[in-house]
Amino acid sequence: MLTIPQLFTSVAVADCSFQAEVKLIITPENHDLQLDLWVDRDPSTPYQVGDNITVYARTNRDAYVYIFNISPTGEVVTLLPSSREPSNFVKSGEVLRLPRGNYRITANTPGTEYLVAIATLRPMNTQSYWVKRMLDWTDARTPLISTAEELLKRLQWAELEPFHRGAYAATVISFVVEEPYYWRLGHLSVSSNPSGAMVFVDGRHVGMTPCTVRDLVAGYHELTLVKEGYRTIVDQVSVRANATEFRSYTFTPLAIQPPVERVVFGPWRVLIRRENDGATRSFSADFGYSGAIQIRPRETYDGKLYQIEGLLTVYPSGSVTQVFLLEADSIRESDRGRTITNTVGPFKVLATIEDVELAQTGSVFSSKYIKSIALSIQVVWTGVTY
Repeated sequence: MLTIPQLFTSVAVADCSFQAEVKLIITPENHDLQLDLWVDRDPSTPYQVGDNITVYARTNRDAYVYIFNISPTGEVVTLLPSSREPSNFVKSGEVLRLPRGNYRITANTPGTEYLVAIATLRPMNTQSYWVKRMLDWTDARTPLISTAEELLKRLQWAELEPFHRGAYAATVISFVVEEPYYWRLGHLSVSSNPSGAMVFVDGRHVGMTPCTVRDLVAGYHELTLVKEGYRTIVDQVSVRANATEFRSYTFTPLAIQPPVERVVFGPWRVLIRRENDGATRSFSADFGYSGAIQIRPRETYDGKLYQIEGLLTVYPSGSVTQVFLLEADSIRESDRGRTITNTVGPFKVLATIEDVELAQTGSVFSSKYIKSIALSIQVVWTGVTY
């Protein structure tokens, strides 16, 4: 818009006629248009396929707002204006909420989606090439394929810079769409000859053969079958989403003589600085035995590490035994290289302190605490049956 801040005139009289000289000072208006765009979910929280999405926009001046959705596969759909949302004029400070009619905007494709929004003080020419193409293709349900960056560049080149220079605002936001959790689950059916074997999936006891393990996350899982008098079977099984995988195994009887001592797990190295650094590892051996070792750090209520405990679970009995306990009050930095050995059932556990760092003061609960400790864990099959 043009303004006339001053008008200077001078008038001369000659032959009973008037002559006027007019001088105009023309100043272009500073538009300072701003556009905000957001959705009804925090960016750190993804949508799932099938979820409803609400889109919001706001401008600091009366403006015409255009919103385009770009799917993870690059399909461009015009949300505003459209046959369902023909009016795209938004008053200053008013919050635009889509959808406004009797329909839904839903998340359909897993991946990252983008919203491109543009606000202009004057309506864009809906007959210009790119605008008309997107509107028509959206109505025909054969959308344009593009990225958010390419789309915005095309509109700037073809429409915004030539006809709305300095009088438009544009923004791009993104959000993530994930597959529903139940879409990522599958089932595993396990049988054996002979039957009656204990079945473990990723170290967790899930039943006796024949059995079906339901609702496993799609991907690879460690399957362990344990039966007394037979060699333990360990297999990596791929589970597909929305499908059932079938596995059948034949056990091999064990020889009369037990196997010689051998390492069945390790060395497993773990660095512990806080309570949630603990972990569990599973292993298997011959003669129908398997187990799991758990490293369990403990913190005081003020977040200081005061002990590290090692627990060994032996199957098929399922018994749990403490194989080592390292407490801040009793451990010394000179203990580096010390190995703690404990035998439980057919397994011998060797826990070596590779490194330890202690703090003498600072904990409210105790004057001494563990700043960090590095352990090396090995589990040895002793060849002894029980």
